[in-house]
Amino acid sequence: LSEDSGIREIGAENGVVTHVLNMLQNLKSRTDQTDQTWNSMSALLLVLDNMLQFNPKLNTETADGASKTISDASSADSKANPAPPDGKKTETMDSADNASATNVFQNILGKPAGYLTDEESRKALVFCCEFIKKHVPATVMQAVLQLSARLTKIHSLAAQFFENGGLSSLLNLPSACIFPGFETLASAIVRHLIEDPQTLQSAMELEIRQSFINRGSRTPRSFLTNMAPLISRDPVIFMRAVTSVCQLDSSGGRMNVVLLKDKEKDREKQKVPSTESGAPCNEPVRMAADIKSIDTPNRCSRSQKKVPASLSQVIDQLLEIIMSYPSASKEQGFDGYSLLSPMDVDEPNTKGKSKVDDGQELEGDALSERSALLSKLAFVLKLMSEILLMYVHAVGIILRRDTEISHSRSCDQGAGHSGLLHHIFYLLLPLSSVKTADWTGKLSERASCFLVALCCRSAEGRRRVISEIVKAFNYFIDSASSTSRGSLIPDRKVLAFSELVNSILSRNSQSNLPVLGCSPDIAKPMVDGGMVQSLSGLLKVIDLDHPDAAKVVNLILKALDSL
Repeated sequence: LSEDSGIREIGAENGVVTHVLNMLQNLKSRTDQTDQTWNSMSALLLVLDNMLQFNPKLNTETADGASKTISDASSADSKANPAPPDGKKTETMDSADNASATNVFQNILGKPAGYLTDEESRKALVFCCEFIKKHVPATVMQAVLQLSARLTKIHSLAAQFFENGGLSSLLNLPSACIFPGFETLASAIVRHLIEDPQTLQSAMELEIRQSFINRGSRTPRSFLTNMAPLISRDPVIFMRAVTSVCQLDSSGGRMNVVLLKDKEKDREKQKVPSTESGAPCNEPVRMAADIKSIDTPNRCSRSQKKVPASLSQVIDQLLEIIMSYPSASKEQGFDGYSLLSPMDVDEPNTKGKSKVDDGQELEGDALSERSALLSKLAFVLKLMSEILLMYVHAVGIILRRDTEISHSRSCDQGAGHSGLLHHIFYLLLPLSSVKTADWTGKLSERASCFLVALCCRSAEGRRRVISEIVKAFNYFIDSASSTSRGSLIPDRKVLAFSELVNSILSRNSQSNLPVLGCSPDIAKPMVDGGMVQSLSGLLKVIDLDHPDAAKVVNLILKALDSL
């Protein structure tokens, strides 16, 4: 089945999908689940995965033959759907064009559901959700997620997956269900849940624009080859995105694909009154008094300006996991907010352990549980960074949630405990004193990537991140005078914040790509926010005799040189 599309076609004609679904139902209902039963289920799920792949046979002998096949399909559509009366032509024109385009692409690229009918696809998805909730063994879970990733490419099935609690179950799988490659499949499923037609088109437009950053034009063949992953995701929506942001240019005697520059200029002129100072005009999302996202240049977003519900729901579930970290850690005697207020400055270590380490020797099940928690947090932070960079509305949702959490915590705990960003800065960014395999370093790295992505996506995001860093540096400076030595120990918190400043400075504010020197859109808010004074003050109070002082001082000098 995986190698021969002809066999898949024969199997579909003989009802193999129905038989497989019935066999899965029988195996699932058994009370005694043996290894052989699980292996059978895994094989049946992979059969369904293969049957979802539909590769039509194309007649490539002559161009006329190919065009004849497509025109035949179009004429068949016109016979099945006769022309409406003149009064209704305008109303049905868009839907007719969409249906015709869909049929043409299906003839060339295949159907999204392959050889499965709509009803069979829904049944297969229900099986996937049930298996995820049952926490089946890792070998079966791999087949389940592989099938889920293919099914959720269809938006209606992705919505059903979310409604059935598939995302919540997926994000709370125990370590026994995790397998190599889990993050890749889980990330694909989460993206599919987010990508309703509006969001998917906006993401495609953004990726198409970014593909022209280094090259002003591309040949049609080069462009389509480079965009192959987007085309295979949804060819109809891809064509809408291309039509919105690209045009064909025949200057110079050669046909090339270029961006619609005239429309860009018109949009920039319309945006001038609402543009924030210190932020690029073509930035996807702006933050004003209220958090608003600028419409992306496509017909879909003009007609529907509100944030897609699917994107908001998925982000809320991911943020819930991030915010749950302290309460989950308190069982191990680790109160995360002890790092926040006040932020302890480590004293010289004479016994080989800092005071944070006391009573935190984790062994056995406790160590395994903590490792699983940190791995899940690292995965969620990675997902959030990808979502920030791919979907233009995401930054508005995240900043709005940051404000809401900050207000609720200010009422419950006092002004010292702020929102989402504050939580990430002091609980996830600094390397933990408790070493749990390699996950502490990875968690810190992914927290830093998330904050850098936020700075690249929004002027308001940059302002909040820079303000939090400056606030922390100033606290370090003030707290140095209260220590017995009268100087600042360059501990893990100082190191983490110093590395973050350099990571932000090394990124382009519009593309999140490394740059030589410093992006002006990032440097200006840092200078205006008092970063230079804070970095200079740190240099004055750092204990230069400490073994880690050289590394921190070099990072501070590098940041000052960039600014």
